[in-house]
Amino acid sequence: SADYTAKVVMISKDNETFICNFVLFTLLELFLTLCVFLFIGHRTFKRWLAPTLREIKRRKDKMGPQPPLRRSTFLEWNYQAELFAFGKRLNEQFAEEALQQAFTDRSYIVQEETRLRDLNIESPQLSLTDNWPLVEVGEQLTSDTVYRCLRASLPYVPEECISCAANYLMSEDVLARVSSGIGTRDLILSADFPPEAATLARSLKAVVGALEKSCGQDRAAQFVMDLVVSQLCGRNVYEMWSPEDPLALVTAIMSRRGGGSIEPRLLGKAAPNTILAVYRVGIYSDKQFLGSGV
Repeated sequence: SADYTAKVVMISKDNETFICNFVLFTLLELFLTLCVFLFIGHRTFKRWLAPTLREIKRRKDKMGPQPPLRRSTFLEWNYQAELFAFGKRLNEQFAEEALQQAFTDRSYIVQEETRLRDLNIESPQLSLTDNWPLVEVGEQLTSDTVYRCLRASLPYVPEECISCAANYLMSEDVLARVSSGIGTRDLILSADFPPEAATLARSLKAVVGALEKSCGQDRAAQFVMDLVVSQLCGRNVYEMWSPEDPLALVTAIMSRRGGGSIEPRLLGKAAPNTILAVYRVGIYSDKQFLGSGV
């Protein structure tokens, strides 16, 4: 009787295992059938898609290149949300009014006043302030920060080189590239679109001024060092600074430092009788080697 009971239990477990396996394989078969029906039995793209795309491209080519559209012309544009996101992307706490003023160019106000006069509004009143006061504050702060940072980081570099590097960093092209890189292009309110390089550069200075107004001078100076001074990375100093008389400049620098006279010496040469001649010259002062160049 005990053996019989054990056999009945084993048969029940075998039936249960068989039923589970049967249900599992049935569900797997249904899943595979559904996959075949969805991904193999039907086309991925409809027949009308390719001809429609070709026709759209043909019409676009016929119309010619179109002027770029302002991002503000899209339905989902929210200017206040974009200003808030701009500060968060840079990890800076801007005052909303100061940041909006920083992006308002004088040309935009003039354009809006002209448009309102065309609508027979004699004395249009706009609740906007142009960014010129912030531009002046930001330009002065940026210039001072750039010079102080270069002077502190490169104590032995001559003053002429520091001035050239500072002028390079304060140039319109560099500031415009930095401004465009941080996403000011779609936020600037100006008459021209896309904004010109001068408008982008002014906007970056105004942003620095707005940050100084919102968070203080130290935070604004750190902002300038992170975004503007860092543009010197990978740059060749001779692209920014090309002294007309290097030997006279070295002599003047040594004289200011109380050093001796400068003596150039030929250290080596290669292929002197060809058009590809190379000479290596060393600079000595009081029999001390200062440096060499080709």
